[in-house]
Amino acid sequence: MKASSKGTSNYKQLEDEEAHDGLLKEGPLKTRDSSSPWLPSRTIIVVNIITFVLSMTCLLLSIRLYTQYGDRNAILRSTLYYSPIIKSHIPFETTRFTSAPLSAKNESIYRQPPSPEVDAAWDRLADIGTHILSSDDIRSLGKDPSKVVLLPESWGHGPDAHLATIDGIHLVHCLNSMRKSLYFNFDYYHPGPLGPEYQPHLSHCVEAVLEHLMCKPSMEFLTQIWIERQNAPFPDFAVNKKCWDYEAILRWKDKHRARDVEARFNELKPPAWVVPEPLPPLVAETWEIVDSRRNNTTS
Repeated sequence: MKASSKGTSNYKQLEDEEAHDGLLKEGPLKTRDSSSPWLPSRTIIVVNIITFVLSMTCLLLSIRLYTQYGDRNAILRSTLYYSPIIKSHIPFETTRFTSAPLSAKNESIYRQPPSPEVDAAWDRLADIGTHILSSDDIRSLGKDPSKVVLLPESWGHGPDAHLATIDGIHLVHCLNSMRKSLYFNFDYYHPGPLGPEYQPHLSHCVEAVLEHLMCKPSMEFLTQIWIERQNAPFPDFAVNKKCWDYEAILRWKDKHRARDVEARFNELKPPAWVVPEPLPPLVAETWEIVDSRRNNTTS
């Protein structure tokens, strides 16, 4: 038994020595490729970069879609200094402008000779109206609220009610005034002596319309066509335009206009603390004519 135990012990010792020698013979232990631990990290970084780029793309696309469709007045807003009208939706549509013949009275009411019907059509487009704006609106217009007429609080519009009108409708009013002064319309609208404001007002209107046309000129083109009874090219006045819906602006005006203020307009007087602004040319020129007439009368 002892011999057997000793033999077994010797055998195990020999086996351990051989195993030890075998390990030594295999040479140094192989180390893991130094680049392999970075492979997962690099993949994660690439995935993160792709995810970030996709996220930013989606964000920018969302902003653009909101600007175009979420803010339905985005294009209009980009062309304006400021207007409270853009708080409401003003449709934007393609319109084909044509010049209807005078004989087509229903299609060209604005070209017709003076009549109550023609005046009613023009007056609907040119009725300016009065509106109430807040101090924030006035500042957004680039103006000082302290210099804009403030309604008395007793009139029921609160402590921050300033008066204003829509310039686009004012310009149509000016065009209507010019129409009434065309030589073939003049006698109908001006049968008696002209008031002192006639020339200053009309020249103001010419300048106002010109300034607007120069500020936002039509960029469309008039093509040249051949027409009957003429050998020279002639402009085709049928033009496709993208237009803001003027009828929507009229609806906004009628919905928001302060008719009660218009009825009491002549009751408004400047408060004692107001420092009046210098006379604008239109009014100054009118007063010059008035004073000149007075001097001629007394001399």
